[in-house]
Amino acid sequence: VGDRVMGYGVSAFAEYIAWPAENLLQLPVGWTMEQGAAFPVQWLTAYGCLRTVGRLQEGESVLIHAAAGGVGLAATKLAKHLGAKVFATASNQEKLELAKAHGADELINYATQDFVAEIKARTEGAGVDLVLEMVGGEVFERNFRAVKPYGRIVVFGSATAKQAVIDNTTLIFKPVEVIGYHLAVMAQKRPDLMMPCLGEVMQLVHKGIISPDAPSSFPLRDAVRALSDLEERKTTGKLVLIP
Repeated sequence: VGDRVMGYGVSAFAEYIAWPAENLLQLPVGWTMEQGAAFPVQWLTAYGCLRTVGRLQEGESVLIHAAAGGVGLAATKLAKHLGAKVFATASNQEKLELAKAHGADELINYATQDFVAEIKARTEGAGVDLVLEMVGGEVFERNFRAVKPYGRIVVFGSATAKQAVIDNTTLIFKPVEVIGYHLAVMAQKRPDLMMPCLGEVMQLVHKGIISPDAPSSFPLRDAVRALSDLEERKTTGKLVLIP
């Protein structure tokens, strides 16, 4: 009783929540509670997308959309540690510079540049090995033109909430592996995959290879404003609600 802990669960927009002890970890010394609140979702999602289902290897290339978001920044830093080349997209130069500070090699402003054309030009027409996709709609469809034949697209969100329509013959003439990922589903349905992810991420923490960024904090009563800022792309990194 009294330990400072962090973990992952659902229904967290609350003052109090009961979680199983096996889903909790002791907060590392020197971390704030806000960092502990943001870290598990941010880094376990990034690790799961890149390694558990994305199988990213040293020497490969990865396209990370919304690279200045919480998961995007973590994925960028982790992909560089794994020895990959990172192509990062964001909506403005400030966000791209943030991605660059986290290790991104190639920066693409999707508001002013065609990311498919940029990927093709910067890879001599080859495309990337892996795409982390969380936009949906037209962007999801265009990822098929940015990825290599026999590459992988990991889908872990749909920020636009727009449905994508893919002709099944696309996968015949350009074989691509499309993999879904959701941290809550893995935690509930495949805890045997979840716990190794957590263990490997925490090893990187203890070795000083990765560390938590400072999230943006809002009082719990301002949850609507926080979500509005997120929807309007006014934020970078993770958002944390404080009871």
